[in-house]
Amino acid sequence: VKADYIANAEWLTDVDMATRTGVKAGTVRQWALRGKVTKRIDSERVVYSVVDVEAQRDEPMLAS
Repeated sequence: VKADYIANAEWLTDVDMATRTGVKAGTVRQWALRGKVTKRIDSERVVYSVVDVEAQRDEPMLAS
C-alpha cells in the first residue's frame, strides 16, 4: 500500500521523495529552503511537491 501511495502522491515527505525520485532527502530540504520546491505541513509532517522536486531534478538535463 505504501509503495502505491509513494508512486501516486502529489506531496511526499523528504524520505519518501528520495524513494520516488532518487533525490536525497537533504537536497529536497535545501531546495525548499532556497524556494525552489514548495513545502507545506500535512498532519504535522512537512511534505514537498513532487512536481517541483522532479522539475529541479530534471533542470540540468533541460539545459544540455
